[in-house]
Amino acid sequence: MAFETQAAAKYLAQNVAAASGTIGTVDIRNYTAISVTMNLTALTGGTAPTVQLAIDRRIEDGAVVPNWEQIVAPTAISAVGTSRADIGPGLVTSTLPGKVIRLRWVTTGGPATAVADFAIIGLPEY
Repeated sequence: MAFETQAAAKYLAQNVAAASGTIGTVDIRNYTAISVTMNLTALTGGTAPTVQLAIDRRIEDGAVVPNWEQIVAPTAISAVGTSRADIGPGLVTSTLPGKVIRLRWVTTGGPATAVADFAIIGLPEY
């Protein structure tokens, strides 16, 4: 399955600078597979800092306060670069991504700040 074919890109946030955070909710119900990328452009402070990305899907249980389930947390990165997760049938994380996801990240190694861009590429249903 190639993401270049009939793919739709959504840039969620650019130049986010924080020690940790969550990028709201993203509706992905029109996609059967997604590729999520965190492009780390700076990592400062702390002692041997790392950044861990996590992708959660909302559990569709009708709860007033949404419940979330972690789908995947790619390998933490400790230098400028990218962290990517491919989610969907036949991909590295072979599960359906659900209807709504959110991205979370956290730094380790003391008080550190990460600057990153986040993007999702979705492959429509076919």
